Amino acid sequence: MEHIAGSGLSGDCLTEAGHHWIGCDISKDMLVVAKEQETEGDVVLNDMGQVRERERKRRERERETKTGARSGGACARGRD
Repeated sequence: MEHIAGSGLSGDCLTEAGHHWIGCDISKDMLVVAKEQETEGDVVLNDMGQVRERERKRRERERETKTGARSGGACARGRD
């Protein structure tokens, strides 16, 4: 996966090396350029910072589910 797809220029290098790639960019205009240049990878509009934050929260919820712990609740502080 390529983090910043932009116009797809670096993705073309990946294609030439025999790889399939998925590019992600926050700029819709840059992805339009990539599609106009007929890049062979897939491009999606997204902000990797938001993806990273969602993944962090998902992992945190999984940990809480496995341990039965809750962050910040009265039980977690030892009070009922």
